[in-house]
Amino acid sequence: MSPVRWLRAFAVVGATALLLASSCSWQLGPYIPKGVPPPPGLPVPQVDTHAKGRPAEQLREWAGALAPSLRIPVTALEAYAYAARVAEVENPSCHIAWTTLAGIGAQPTAERRTFGIDLRYDWPTALRAAGLDTEAPTAWLAEGLLIYLPPEAQDRLFDNITAMSAAGSTIATEYVPGLRDLDPERVRERTAAFREHIDIDMPSLVYTGERSHVVEYLRSKGWDAVGTPRAELYNRDGLELPDPEDDEPLGEIIYVSGTLAG
Repeated sequence: MSPVRWLRAFAVVGATALLLASSCSWQLGPYIPKGVPPPPGLPVPQVDTHAKGRPAEQLREWAGALAPSLRIPVTALEAYAYAARVAEVENPSCHIAWTTLAGIGAQPTAERRTFGIDLRYDWPTALRAAGLDTEAPTAWLAEGLLIYLPPEAQDRLFDNITAMSAAGSTIATEYVPGLRDLDPERVRERTAAFREHIDIDMPSLVYTGERSHVVEYLRSKGWDAVGTPRAELYNRDGLELPDPEDDEPLGEIIYVSGTLAG
């Protein structure tokens, strides 16, 4: 079985960024194959380009009707059409068609499969049943997750990931060292503006106290893991750190990446 990769809205973001960055001149874009641009194709329905979630899904019915005859995956067709619609809204002089994006040939090379499951249940079995090939390298992403897990659940997550990973698999996550000595009142004070929109008590959602150091734990499981403080990432890219008043309410964040050794 081929490795299953999880296709999201990357095609939408990439195509839109290409259009807006090049201002439709294509000078900054990729090589354009012979015969591109093709005819404009069927008009794209009006959509809300600022809709929440994955806005391209507004075009599901339109794309579903065309996809079989064009032999283009529905998800890709949604992305092409949505990117063209965004370009039209943001730059009315662009006049670029979804068929041009399709002609460039950026299509997903994998099938997107999703399922929902509570991490307290047997999610590794569910993931294998959904098609995960544990004999092939896998890219794992645990983003914005660890602070919501009890310490033992964090360890169990990485144990399961390691058990399902072939050599060469990669992982990315982050951890917050300050969780150990978290000051609930300080966090509530820093998230007051947020609570004006959503009634959430942040300190009650996270698990504080001692927990495994993520980098050290992954290394103990055979991962070549490294941790990079957020400030270092900002400095590396020449960016200015946020003002302390606008900083993360939970404190410093360490971004972790690693590769499973052979």
